[in-house]
Amino acid sequence: MCDVGSAYHDGQGVKQDYSKALEWYQKAADAGSSDGMYSIGRMYFDGGGVPRDYAHALSWYQKASDAGNGEAMKSIASLYQHGYGVAKNNLQAMVWYRKAAAAGSTEAMVSIGWAYEDGTGVPLDYAQAMSWFRKAAEAGNAAGLNNIGTLYENGFGVVQDYRQAMVLFQQAAGAGNAEAMNNIAGLYLNGWGVTKDYALAETWFRKAADAGSAEASGNIGALYRNGLGVQQDYAQAMIWFRRAADAGSMAGMQSVAELYLNGQGVPKDLSQAAVWFRKAAEAGDDVARKWLEEHPGN
Repeated sequence: MCDVGSAYHDGQGVKQDYSKALEWYQKAADAGSSDGMYSIGRMYFDGGGVPRDYAHALSWYQKASDAGNGEAMKSIASLYQHGYGVAKNNLQAMVWYRKAAAAGSTEAMVSIGWAYEDGTGVPLDYAQAMSWFRKAAEAGNAAGLNNIGTLYENGFGVVQDYRQAMVLFQQAAGAGNAEAMNNIAGLYLNGWGVTKDYALAETWFRKAADAGSAEASGNIGALYRNGLGVQQDYAQAMIWFRRAADAGSMAGMQSVAELYLNGQGVPKDLSQAAVWFRKAAEAGDDVARKWLEEHPGN
């Protein structure tokens, strides 16, 4: 029944119909399916076919969690981490990420690793971060491999080793991880552990962007803005920065604003610059927030 709901939800083999998806998910949930319960929660979280309602999402996630669903546990953790429908609580988020990891969620393992790497909700501990990333990687999660690579790239808890970072990034990229592709590009861009090569950097940024990395789209924009390995082209830079911004990249939003502010690749437009600085500020960008404070009339 849950599979039928998913088919209607995604429009696979049938016309997309959220109301029918919810109907079938409900039937599955009534029959005791934790996946059905979790899927209803996801619909309320996403606002797909129903009004977005974090409280309803949490209620259904809890039902699914009580039935042993690891993805639901991970989703509850995310609600607490970001403060969606509940007071933001990193300690409570860690409780739920640990439950999800114990239930087999490799994404939760990665999230626990990030928490230790950043010291969010737990004391900063690179050894623990490495341990959790390894658990995720050994369970087949490519993000785990990528994140071990970033520890070696930055020398966090290990001797800095760009070559080892590249090996891990390549393994993760081979498994389809977009951020690893972006990280490979960064090594070529900066000449870390490899000969600096802007062409290879662009190649890997494009692979990462095609795989869904908003950061990589912004990095391609930066290549065009700065003329690194390509002819300087502000119009192309705007195209890529806008792609990054539309995918939620805070840096992309700021870069779009700066091009409007300076009239690079587009006519100078302070009102549009303000629009994009405001978007970046709302996403947490301090530079954008400062610009808006210094230009209150925009």
